[in-house]
Amino acid sequence: MNSSDFFLTKCNVTEHVDEQVLHPQHPVRFVEAVLYPVFFFLSTVGNTINLLVLMHNRPKTTSDLYMMAMAVSDIILIWLRFPGWLSKAAPELILTMGSGYATFFLVYDAMKEHICTTFGFFSIGILLVFSMERLLLVAKPMKFYGIIKPKKAKIAIPIIGCLSIILFAQIGVDSVVRLARGATSAEWVATRPGWLEICNQVQAIIQVR
Repeated sequence: MNSSDFFLTKCNVTEHVDEQVLHPQHPVRFVEAVLYPVFFFLSTVGNTINLLVLMHNRPKTTSDLYMMAMAVSDIILIWLRFPGWLSKAAPELILTMGSGYATFFLVYDAMKEHICTTFGFFSIGILLVFSMERLLLVAKPMKFYGIIKPKKAKIAIPIIGCLSIILFAQIGVDSVVRLARGATSAEWVATRPGWLEICNQVQAIIQVR
């Protein structure tokens, strides 16, 4: 096994080229099974405490609002990985959950990339805006101190959220159409409608930039 056997998905998840057929006893499965619960616990508890502290902090600053937005996004991203991890760490447990979970997992598998990419961009956008705010305050504190207020952050956060949804809407539409037509990911590459293929190419350019 070498580094070329792995790739980075659009959700920034490292996966093996034969991800779906790896044996449960494979070393990659062991590392994933052990490390993900640790990250899951630390992220959920840490961000929840962060939210509880900041929600009771009065009056709120722009830093409080940006950190709360980041905490919510981080919790969603870490929980988004949970069904996929469970299906790999305990495949025998999934089999006992019946057809209901199978249907849920089919929809989840189709939509996770869209949700993951959207919230990933949202987190990056919040981080960039927050960093620019700190830079302006450090560079010229007297000039920007009276301009940068929590009210502006309450406007900036929804704008970043809307941009995240709009910029990556194609991924969601593509997944929904593929799911409605009952095509697998491999089949969809060859059968994707022309208009969606054009949107897919535009989406690839957006993500690279």
